[in-house]
Amino acid sequence: MLILQKPNPPLIAAGIGFVIDKFASGVFQTIGTTLFISSLIIWSYLELTKGVNWFRKALGGIVLIITLMNLFNRLR
Repeated sequence: MLILQKPNPPLIAAGIGFVIDKFASGVFQTIGTTLFISSLIIWSYLELTKGVNWFRKALGGIVLIITLMNLFNRLR
């Protein structure tokens, strides 16, 4: 069963967005936050729909739900 694999582009972009969000301020922090959230949504959707096994699909689904809940809480 494959659990770990090389990060794909959306996950790398999410990591970059996270770092920018944590270490920048102003408009750059907003860009980092947007990059992090959008990339994480893309990654989790791809894992949910194209994951190689049940663990990866479940992980994608859980991360997608948590990310969307956090996004909606930010928008309120």
